[in-house]
Amino acid sequence: MCVGECCGAGTSRDRVRGGPGTAAEPGWEGLKAGDAAAFEALLARYHGPLLRVALGYVRDREAAEDVVQETWLQVVAGLDRFEGRSTLKTWVFGILLNLARSRRRRERRIIPFSSLFRRDEPGSEPIVDPDRFN
Repeated sequence: MCVGECCGAGTSRDRVRGGPGTAAEPGWEGLKAGDAAAFEALLARYHGPLLRVALGYVRDREAAEDVVQETWLQVVAGLDRFEGRSTLKTWVFGILLNLARSRRRRERRIIPFSSLFRRDEPGSEPIVDPDRFN
């Protein structure tokens, strides 16, 4: 039974991914070497899709942009730890998903102080009875 090693066929996964080291990823060698142009190409290719995915996890565009920016910082800091077991795209989006989920959990625990008092609505009363503080 041939598993692709004897004839060099490999699996369809290896052909799509480019095998170990993600050689199929354009600019990977330049990125690994610290080439700014390779990073700019990666940024141009994935920034928009990353922002769209982040918008699905956090409350507003500003938070999504923060998550994407933090993703790029972690990508740059972690390039030496990228082992090539997945595509570069999968690795970058994995970082984004982890950051966006963490941000969403943190946002759920925060209640803005301004939401406790609705002074702008006529006839609204504070949530906490003011006599409680006397």
